[in-house]
Amino acid sequence: MNEVLDALTREPGVRHALLVAPDGVLIAAAQPGVDEALAASVAALAAGWMQGIERDLDPLAWGVPSRAVMRAQRGGLILLAAHHAILAVVLERGAAPRELRLPMEAAAARLARHRRRPADSAPDDPPAAAGLRTPREAFPGACPSPPGGTGWLDRTGDSVPESSRNS
Repeated sequence: MNEVLDALTREPGVRHALLVAPDGVLIAAAQPGVDEALAASVAALAAGWMQGIERDLDPLAWGVPSRAVMRAQRGGLILLAAHHAILAVVLERGAAPRELRLPMEAAAARLARHRRRPADSAPDDPPAAAGLRTPREAFPGACPSPPGGTGWLDRTGDSVPESSRNS
């Protein structure tokens, strides 16, 4: 995740890039030297602001906003909803938020792909990357015995008694 956030901080005008949980907990910050109190404050502000916007706009049936921009005298803040998290970028004074729209959307897409991939699978394993699990049995088409062991299951899932089995 940090490499995605680091790419955002290399954009002109970006001071900090953070990934924040919807409840305001800081998930990741781009630079290791960022002030933790400042990062926690921005994380809480980002989550509270997005929740407030959602709460106010929901009765109007405008839908949940995916992007919010705040401009201030000494900089700005851009928030982007990113796969059950909030991508927050703190801007320097004079930076144009519209120039960061595409880089932030690309970063959000990369974060979504990163969060969907299982942590224990290799990136070059296509079934694991797609969320598919490998079967635990050697022959996945085999039908298990019913509880009690009195027969076996045919392909339709019906139990067939031992006496009618063709051996």
